[in-house]
Amino acid sequence: MKIELLSPAGNFESLISAVNAGADAVYLGAKSFSARASAANFTDEEIIEGVKFAHLRSVKVYVTVNILLSDQEFKDAIKLVEFLYRAGVDGIIVQDPALGLYIKGKFKNLEVHASTQMTINNYYGGKFLKNLNFDRLVLARETNLNEIKKIKELNLDIEHFIHGALCVSYSGQCLMSSMIGGRSGNRGDCAQACRKPYEILNKNKSPISQKGYFISPMDLQSFTNLETLIKSGVNSLKIEGRMKNSRYTYQIVKSYRKALDKKLDEGEINKSKEIFNREWTKGIPFGAFGSDFVSIDRPDNRGIEIGKIIKKVKDGYIIDFYNNVNKGDSCEFIGDKKFTLTMFDNFKRGQNFFKTKRNLEEGKVIRRLTNIKLNESLDEEIEKSYKKIPISFNIELRENKNPIIKVEAEGKEILYMGDKIVETAKKAPINRENVEESFSKLNKTGFSLSSIDIQMDNNIFIPISYLNELRREALKKFEDLFTNREIEIKNYELEFKNREKENKKLILELKSIKDFEKINFENIDYIYLDLKFIDKKEIFKFKNKIFIILPTILDSKQLENIKEKIEKLDIAGIVISNLSQIEIFKNYKGKKHGDIGLNVFNSYTGEFLLNNLNSITLSPEMNYEQIKNLKVKGNLESIVYGFIPVMTMEHCPNSIIKKCKDNKECQSCPYSGLHYLRDTKNVDFPFERSNKKTIIYNSYPIFYSNERLTDLVSYRRIIRSFEDYDTINKITYAFKTNDFNGLAEELKNKFINVTKGHYNRGVI
Repeated sequence: MKIELLSPAGNFESLISAVNAGADAVYLGAKSFSARASAANFTDEEIIEGVKFAHLRSVKVYVTVNILLSDQEFKDAIKLVEFLYRAGVDGIIVQDPALGLYIKGKFKNLEVHASTQMTINNYYGGKFLKNLNFDRLVLARETNLNEIKKIKELNLDIEHFIHGALCVSYSGQCLMSSMIGGRSGNRGDCAQACRKPYEILNKNKSPISQKGYFISPMDLQSFTNLETLIKSGVNSLKIEGRMKNSRYTYQIVKSYRKALDKKLDEGEINKSKEIFNREWTKGIPFGAFGSDFVSIDRPDNRGIEIGKIIKKVKDGYIIDFYNNVNKGDSCEFIGDKKFTLTMFDNFKRGQNFFKTKRNLEEGKVIRRLTNIKLNESLDEEIEKSYKKIPISFNIELRENKNPIIKVEAEGKEILYMGDKIVETAKKAPINRENVEESFSKLNKTGFSLSSIDIQMDNNIFIPISYLNELRREALKKFEDLFTNREIEIKNYELEFKNREKENKKLILELKSIKDFEKINFENIDYIYLDLKFIDKKEIFKFKNKIFIILPTILDSKQLENIKEKIEKLDIAGIVISNLSQIEIFKNYKGKKHGDIGLNVFNSYTGEFLLNNLNSITLSPEMNYEQIKNLKVKGNLESIVYGFIPVMTMEHCPNSIIKKCKDNKECQSCPYSGLHYLRDTKNVDFPFERSNKKTIIYNSYPIFYSNERLTDLVSYRRIIRSFEDYDTINKITYAFKTNDFNGLAEELKNKFINVTKGHYNRGVI
């Protein structure tokens, strides 16, 4: 099994650095439809040149089209993919399964990779995409090793992150940035709410912690775990970092290339740490949890510890530097407050006098955030490592005939015939030196001259400008060998069916079995109930209304056990939150409803899913106009009231307080119930543990009472989370009767505020 080292390329400079450092493949984004919208990304011309540069060096190029697409954008995304296909790109990374279907249906021999945003974390998710002819899975970063081994049985390429920034939430399941400020991670514009400071409150909203970065993960590092990942079945090792510069790209790729070649040493590891780190974690699949996973004290680059403040002396301090410090280095000091200083002089290793009028704190460490010498050495390495391809020319110039140029390199060759006749010289004929000089002009190309063989008649004439043109055109034709593919574009359209649909149903999602005793169900058509209550006898009173909600994140064994139980129940149906659940429940006899975890943001995804399900929840990131303009017909649902889950994660913020090293005690932990994260604006986000996962909810409930929505969707859904029974009965009555008099104000009094979510504003 060939192991691929896959590098990010946020811009053309980084692509060159990645290739020269030893990457087998690079992934990059175009100027649109990329999940790293803030990266420089690539123009059309840069993509064409980047593919040529990479392919000439036997490096593959994958392009991300990995955001949720609106109906208006879907066709433009297909046009982009067609351009990428013609440019010679090797594969497209997608989040939207319908886009993947279109690519496989239209473009022959173009690979489709399922982005980590699809939340594929088990065998059945892999099997579902295998059946759709996807070529590769970019697994959820949290996927355990046993599950990877099982997925490998599907004979799909498996890609796994090995280094760089981590999302604390399962990718594709985070709405926090979106709900706070409209900047959607699913649309490539995450504002990184996870990197902000919070304090933790108990269920009574009393603080139980100081402010800290409770949901800000360290950076992933896998130098010592590569062999284990490879043995488990991973064949593409992915480095994160399209927002980083070319020095970072070069250093990290070089280090992992050395690790794969068994040549990595401590010096190389230290350089990789110094170029950027938020501290390093081995990652969740290797047991990282709590303080081994998040960096509580800061969310940014911490560089390396370079010295310590020993004591105050006249006009400054004595500082013990552990290594030489260079003029121009950026170092972080701690005094009255933390500050960064560009060093004004060179300092030798050992104790030095450091002149400053600032107040520094004795005993505190000094960290170097930027090492000017390291940057200079990397710049030098990058320049020296630029790989030019040795090329050979065979040139034939015969009187009254077209010139013929043969180009050979990398085991490939082309013949190029010029379009002008070689003339008889009337004055000064050209000579061999003229031809050789012209074809040696390769400085601005990716080639170096290996050999040149010139066969020419005497007393012939070709303008030097035409010789230069022959060289350029021959090289262009040769480069095209590495980007040209057999182009076959087929007609493919998803057929939109005219399905029957139910009319104006009201759904209530419950969190407690006690709800059955206190809630008036006369106004409710269907009840969504948490899986943990599957064995409770109370549910059978309403069995024809009950849908059991499956947790978004389950491994294969859990899914198999749940399937066995579900199939014995006489209930209305199930609520599915992950593609894997569609696969394992494909023969289920009850109704199947697709939840928000499936990210239905356009008609095409909706149509695709309704071919597998009875009904679907529309993404809470859609606005009213987008819902109104959907082409898909069938049972559509919108959430009209409730606290929306905005993160699903393995990490538990309370594990930092409790100093937990794993999740073994979660089921009995007194900290697993309702708590809050309070941000710097004193806004509180509820969270709780369930099924050994943390669910963070939006700070305020959605409350959307627009009656026009009932003409667009079959189901309106109310989520009961933290409301008392009197309030929830009022809410259900209001939505059944469309009488909302005074309810908004009452809810604001209870929860400080309510929000219309994205129904009016939409997302960026």
